[in-house]
Amino acid sequence: MNSKYKKGIYDRFDRIESFLVGRDIDSALNGIQDIIAQKGSRSCIPQARLHALIPSICDQIKAGVNTSAVKLILNDIVAADKPLTLIESCNISTLFQRCVDVCDEKSYMDVITPFASVIMLCGVNIFSAIDSLRTVLFPFVKSHNALVQNATINAIACMYATQRPKDINERFAEKELHLLLSVVPTIVNYSERDTRLLNLKVSIECLYNVMSYSTFSVQRSVTSVLFLLRNTLLLGLSQDVNSPGHFSDISDTEMRFSNSTEIIVLSLKCIKFVAKYSPSLFSPSWSALVPSLSESVGMKYPFGGPTILTLIQFSKHAKVRQAASDTLCSMIDGSPVPIINLNSLSSRRVHSSAAFTSSSFRASAVFEALHVGVLQCLSDLPVDFATVNLLKVISCLTSRTPYASLPRLRQHVSAFLSRLITFMRSMSRFWLTMRHELFACIACVAGAPIEYDRHLIDELLEVLMDDCKSPIIRSPPNSFTVMSKIVRRHSPILTSRWLELRNLVKIALNSSIDHVRISALVFLEEWLDVSQNALHTFLALDGGEELLLEHSLLCWAAPSVSLRMRSMVILSHISHHSWNNELTSEARDRIWDVLLNTICGAEFTEFTSNVKTSVIRAVDAISLYNLEVFLLNDGLRNILLCCNPCEPQSLRIRSYRAFSNIINEALKPTCCSALRQLLLNQDHIRRCILDALCSSNLSILIDGVRSSIIANHFENFDHTRQIVRALLEKSPSVITNPKLQWNLCRSLGYFLGINESILVPAIIDVLLACCSSNNDKVKVSAITALNQPVLAAAYPQYSHILADLLSSTLTSTSAKISALMQESRSPHLDEGDSER
Repeated sequence: MNSKYKKGIYDRFDRIESFLVGRDIDSALNGIQDIIAQKGSRSCIPQARLHALIPSICDQIKAGVNTSAVKLILNDIVAADKPLTLIESCNISTLFQRCVDVCDEKSYMDVITPFASVIMLCGVNIFSAIDSLRTVLFPFVKSHNALVQNATINAIACMYATQRPKDINERFAEKELHLLLSVVPTIVNYSERDTRLLNLKVSIECLYNVMSYSTFSVQRSVTSVLFLLRNTLLLGLSQDVNSPGHFSDISDTEMRFSNSTEIIVLSLKCIKFVAKYSPSLFSPSWSALVPSLSESVGMKYPFGGPTILTLIQFSKHAKVRQAASDTLCSMIDGSPVPIINLNSLSSRRVHSSAAFTSSSFRASAVFEALHVGVLQCLSDLPVDFATVNLLKVISCLTSRTPYASLPRLRQHVSAFLSRLITFMRSMSRFWLTMRHELFACIACVAGAPIEYDRHLIDELLEVLMDDCKSPIIRSPPNSFTVMSKIVRRHSPILTSRWLELRNLVKIALNSSIDHVRISALVFLEEWLDVSQNALHTFLALDGGEELLLEHSLLCWAAPSVSLRMRSMVILSHISHHSWNNELTSEARDRIWDVLLNTICGAEFTEFTSNVKTSVIRAVDAISLYNLEVFLLNDGLRNILLCCNPCEPQSLRIRSYRAFSNIINEALKPTCCSALRQLLLNQDHIRRCILDALCSSNLSILIDGVRSSIIANHFENFDHTRQIVRALLEKSPSVITNPKLQWNLCRSLGYFLGINESILVPAIIDVLLACCSSNNDKVKVSAITALNQPVLAAAYPQYSHILADLLSSTLTSTSAKISALMQESRSPHLDEGDSER
């Protein structure tokens, strides 16, 4: 802006200010209109001077004022494209309100559209303005003029599209929600179809913005919201299902179909929002949004009206089918049908002619209709980007359906799997996202609690093995992911194809791609976790031991954290029988070398918490079969470091479990040298036990009680007394968990022989309190701990109580108590008692 033009502009602004001082509003507005009209291609007029005039204009606006000048002012602010301050936002909001107060509908249309543009482009903080401004807009939303109504709703939608959540006033959001719920039904009755669809689209968009900022208001009005959304959904559907497969060349027809599509998509987004944030309130509305009878699934206009499944089946727009599938997936996953009692379901069908149908049978009908409808969609619809969301629906449906209570639905799941296998045969022409979701879907379906026909599993395995042989490297989920689900219920089928599987797993474990090796290790882990005899069966296979040791242990040398973690998890599945009878001495030595070098090495402290957890889990399992002295030195110190309260909870739980197991193993009579080595770390062990006894985590607390028995062997009696007092604080009146009480009785029995006249009576009182427990195992554990001959001689005041307890137990006719008495007697406990 050159200096001459700038001086002229400022002179004219001075003249306009003089008009306002003289309260000549008409001349002032005409002057502003002339300035804006004459600036031509030059840059915008000085915004600071323009904003300085707005408060004075607001004070003098009256009926019949020149709203064209106000329109030009707002348009120039939009053209300047500068963020507005809080004061400028308030001034513009006040200007708009004053214009609305004094103008008619024609003048209102002059200011509402540029005002919405200012909101959208310049960020007017509408919530900082006076409250009455929002009240001014409400009557225009209910206007019978479609253009006025559309412009007003669009302005409200712009408000919510540009605000931050913390700026939203819950009371105003609720008012707008109720306003829209009352206005949208009147829009549906307009005769002009194009205007009706346009206003409806803007209204639903505004409704979604209001819902996003007012979750509480949605929860209070969820029934009305869902009823409204279903009506708008039906209106959009009536336009959508009758539309041609492709858009016409005529622009107005294209706009009409586009609006109907947007109405459906926005309505589905709103339904998804309600299902996500109000699941308990949303569940009763299932019957209006999904089919309740499998016989009506294939109808374009089923009894009771179209549903979301109808959109997936009959909409010609992939965008609508995608949104409908996504909404149905959220409904199943976030607001599942099983609010009702599914345990009472039986396999008989529900008769529609019955006078009364229980909620359980209505739920079974919904599940069956969903299975039938989704299967029909999978078979009939073309494969496009909407198919990805349909596969997600199948994954959610199969994971949420209680097939044990609904056995007749298993045939539909078998049909799902058969159709998905057909998809996999033509997988090479699918794009990456489709292939990824296809494998995830097949993994969910294959992992369903259903016994599939052998020929179907054989067919699936053939396709999966062919995929493993292909040079294309797939990230999880992949073929090994699916086979990990199959092995849970069909391990004999995989065993019959072992030689081919062994070569594929061996190739995968020696791959240079980490996620391929991880997938193979997860598959082996699932196979070994099928049953207690799974490892025995696996090692009996040709090359099973080589695969488990040679190739799985190689993964430990990889830099990948996940890969190293999985290789340790494989070792934790080795059972006692397999360790002693099925693994060669060379294999056992090699496993111990890896574990000891890992747990005792200086680099152990640099591992991530997940790797530490998997290593300690493997050491915990193997140490029960072969407690090495080397482990009880540096290895135990590293385990105790992982028990530190600053470590993650999962790592502490696993570390305390390994710590308590090692202590109990070292206390066996055959492990005297291990016990001596263990007591060299007495101070560390004492601190670790005391930390565990003060923990609020039940698992850590139980392991702390289990490991406290080693305090009976401490050389420093003060340390023993400290741990016994910590145990006595866990009296039955304080702890109620039966497992914790049972371990407490077992541990306190070890300390009855200590030379302490104060602690022993306190121990006896706690054990006597446990004798009255309602849990048989706790009761027997307490009586077994008290059943020591040395007690009757040292404490005669308890002799008659102990005699009565033992007499009532020994004469009990309960076979369960007798068995528990035998189980709870520990061999090394008796030896410890005799030593005392």
